[in-house]
Amino acid sequence: MTELRRALALLAPLTLAPMGCARTAPPPTTVTAVAHDTAPERAAPPAAAPRLTVSPLRFTERDVAALTLDAQGNVSLQGAPWARLSNDRLVALDGRVLAEVRDGRVRFDGADHEAALTDDGALSHDGESLRIDDAGTPVFQGPRGTVTHGALRIEGVTASTRATAAVLVGALMMRARAMRADAPESP
Repeated sequence: MTELRRALALLAPLTLAPMGCARTAPPPTTVTAVAHDTAPERAAPPAAAPRLTVSPLRFTERDVAALTLDAQGNVSLQGAPWARLSNDRLVALDGRVLAEVRDGRVRFDGADHEAALTDDGALSHDGESLRIDDAGTPVFQGPRGTVTHGALRIEGVTASTRATAAVLVGALMMRARAMRADAPESP
């Protein structure tokens, strides 16, 4: 089984606590630094690497809220504060960097490799990819075909928030993997 599919299987046993209803939020904002350079002899800079967009998202599994991202970058997991998102990293409340985006690559806490973050907001590694479709469903593609996680839906996904949603799904997968590794073995 591929690593993405194993990680997807780890998401299934999560027990989710009910949360409040989604609310209308301001339009998405992306925080980027722009350098002002008027030197005429310089060539145009290369296209910017994909960044994360801080904009409200709501993940639900079987109609129960699992994760929310608010317009200020606060991430709640199962109703409790969990992390803070900026345009290049997801940091847990204890200060651990859960995911970091650098030069079009994403490094997840606990992962033994980086994934590419494509221009269309998908994560890609070693012939496999994770993307969020137009309905807000995570779609995993690999050499053996396509797998969707039909029970998980992400509300608020747009072209500008697709990468953010994919990175948050990746962080949840790594969290589920760590929880499973820490669980005592059953007889």
